[in-house]
Amino acid sequence: MIHVVAPILTACIGLFSGFKLRKINTLNEMQKSIDVLVTENNRVLNRIVEVKNINVELQLEIANLKLENQVLKTKLEKLTTKVNNGFNKTKNGKQKEGGDL
Repeated sequence: MIHVVAPILTACIGLFSGFKLRKINTLNEMQKSIDVLVTENNRVLNRIVEVKNINVELQLEIANLKLENQVLKTKLEKLTTKVNNGFNKTKNGKQKEGGDL
């Protein structure tokens, strides 16, 4: 009877061991995939942070350029007014050549 039961018992143990080994291998492969995804996610996240920092710098530059543009517009308006006033005075004969602008 042992001669009949022993091979069946051994086969069952081997079968269950094989299932467990395949399950462990599958879990190991899944863990490797997760590790790859986490690494790629971290790389993408770091790049997003870099791009956001660049975006903030660009927004500051834009704000500075807008301010500088407004200052230049104001200066241009003042100079245009002075030039127009100078031409009007010259045209009306109130001021001679070389007047103050």
